[in-house]
Amino acid sequence: MTATALCQVALGGGPTPRAYHSTTRVGSALFVFGGQTYMHTSGGAESVLGDLPIFDLVRMAWETRDSRGNPPRPRYWHTATLVGGSIVIAGGYTGTRSLSDVHLLDTEAMAWSSPPLSSPLPPLACHSATLVGGRLYLFGGMAVTLDDAGASCVEQPRSRASRVEYHEDVHSIDCGEMSEAGTALRGRHGNPSSSVCAQCPEARVVGAPRPLDEVSTLDLEGLGTWHSVQVPGEAPAPVYGHSATLVGSKVVVFGGWDGSSPLNSAHVLDTTLL
Repeated sequence: MTATALCQVALGGGPTPRAYHSTTRVGSALFVFGGQTYMHTSGGAESVLGDLPIFDLVRMAWETRDSRGNPPRPRYWHTATLVGGSIVIAGGYTGTRSLSDVHLLDTEAMAWSSPPLSSPLPPLACHSATLVGGRLYLFGGMAVTLDDAGASCVEQPRSRASRVEYHEDVHSIDCGEMSEAGTALRGRHGNPSSSVCAQCPEARVVGAPRPLDEVSTLDLEGLGTWHSVQVPGEAPAPVYGHSATLVGSKVVVFGGWDGSSPLNSAHVLDTTLL
């Protein structure tokens, strides 16, 4: 694998600055949804976005497209996964609470829909979503709910009445029938703040606030059993909030937080050596 330098390539004015959004590649376009921004007003205020700017990779320019149907409410910390010709938006955070809804965007018709699930998802934010075959696996994340006074624990981190729950479960969605089912888990599993990438017949969980000399894997063809694999070589420092992308047989881990600052380093895990 060879490394290339990053450079700014967009032409013209871009969309509203944001973080915690999703970006999904569909052919020659990047679909960006949601995120959080900071309004530079006299008092300053955070704002949650629900727009859909699109970056054309051929013209290297931003554009907007009209859509129909009912779009998802503004959010961040959600997931956006390309399934066929549709983007599946799952969960997220409104700024006060986690969400449990699922929305589909048909990228050809530019039409939003909200298919009913046979079993509803729990509220999820900061989770991962990994497509394996026709199933979408959602792992980890957190559920933030309002306290008795109507405040969020993210807004009021010292509030004893606030409610936050970290998930270590796996939920799977049959993208053909849009049915949801929990996956039975056995053995040690990953941390809720880990990243997941699929390498059939397993899903690999990479990272957490602990050293990365061990990778948790979930057997997707068997009984949903977790097991750990020792990783050779020098492991990166503990991180969270990073990304893990499968490129061939290699997993590229980029960025994240080390507990005090964001990182821009990249590490490569060769799964053929495991």
